[in-house]
Amino acid sequence: MSGVLHLDLNLRASTLERIEISAAQFMDLFRHRLSWRYFGLSLTILLATDPAELTGTLSLPVYVATWVGAFGLYLAHQTALILLLASLRRLFPTPAFYWPFLTIGAFVPTLVVVENVLDAFSNAQASAIVIGRVAYIALTVLVLETIYQRFVLPRILEQSEQPAAGSGGPEMETSQQDARVLHVGGATLAFDEISVIEAREHHVHLRTTDGTQVHRARLSDIVAQTCPDDGLQPHRSWWVSRSSVRELGREDGKPVLWLTDGTSVPVARGRLEDVRDWVERYLG
Repeated sequence: MSGVLHLDLNLRASTLERIEISAAQFMDLFRHRLSWRYFGLSLTILLATDPAELTGTLSLPVYVATWVGAFGLYLAHQTALILLLASLRRLFPTPAFYWPFLTIGAFVPTLVVVENVLDAFSNAQASAIVIGRVAYIALTVLVLETIYQRFVLPRILEQSEQPAAGSGGPEMETSQQDARVLHVGGATLAFDEISVIEAREHHVHLRTTDGTQVHRARLSDIVAQTCPDDGLQPHRSWWVSRSSVRELGREDGKPVLWLTDGTSVPVARGRLEDVRDWVERYLG
């Protein structure tokens, strides 16, 4: 089961961007305080704006309990769908799955439960109002999730993969003659022959002095064997050696690292200040 939890889900955001995340990483989102801050903000917005227009038919305690319960139930349904998708990825790893389908899949059963609860413990009028506002409620949820995907989720994923500054991994090997190696999957490569590493799906693509090599490995496991003196990780999918970096610049308005071979590597917004500090320290 643990192997299934770590399979890449091949998700696409509401804005069609790829989201590199596994079921295990998804569940870890609930342990991060940024997620709970955003959940709290979202719930506050829902309570204040009342897209279901329930304030006129429910008492305040019941109104708050309805939204809190629906919010928690929605997250539970979405987690169940993520686990189901992870199980299917073992059989069908390739087709992309779009997040709005997760939204619909979690929204519909949540709506059914809320409707039945209101019918049983409140009044039919409240249930009828909710049903009449389905499209507006669903759109509100989709907008809130899109904001989370665009601004909160990338920060959490980047922080979870960022190694501690100044620390090398336990597998770092050094000798007096600076004979460094990196363990990449089942291979052992000379450190000074590697210039750029890019993560794609379950593999890493390494630019070396002998050309490009592809290995099945996790970028985070490789980066953990390095330290800031060796290079930096400007983006969760990239690592660049110190000797390959020319300068920090922009391409099409977006921050990038220009390399000595004339190519560029993207810089994540959440890491821009760290990258700028690194460039000033090691290249300035």
